[in-house]
Amino acid sequence: MAKAKPPRYKYPGGVLGVPREVIRSGAYLDMSSNAQVLMVHLQDVWKDYEPVIHYSTRRVVNILGVSAGTASKAFKELEEHGFIQMAEESDWQNGRAREWRLTWLTANGREPTNEWKAWVKSNSRFSQSNGQPVNRSASVTVTPKTPKPPTKNQQLRAV
Repeated sequence: MAKAKPPRYKYPGGVLGVPREVIRSGAYLDMSSNAQVLMVHLQDVWKDYEPVIHYSTRRVVNILGVSAGTASKAFKELEEHGFIQMAEESDWQNGRAREWRLTWLTANGREPTNEWKAWVKSNSRFSQSNGQPVNRSASVTVTPKTPKPPTKNQQLRAV
């Protein structure tokens, strides 16, 4: 009896796959959702036979519907967390976007460099100023506020 073949994906254009190791990494989990979504879009335009991709902030603004500042911050986060590396600066006069290399994917037969694995948490949105993770379940002591003295209007109403 022959083994059953696994089901094939039947989606036009194919399927994107991000390794679980990447998705579960501290570097990925520390990024904003805008940076995470941009990462998927960069993988969508990536081709194994081209070592770099051309992707501009303006393109991110149009595709994701975010401001230019938000798009720029998402690129910066991806770069700081080691998921992308700038291969060449933009050439505004000739209409060329920056060239990016995706570090978690192969390019031209070369293995991924995986700079994101070396990322270390420091003063991120999920850490305290000492670099330690925030314990969200810790109890907090709240000191009661002292009541303010009543205003003249409140005093007159009481009489």
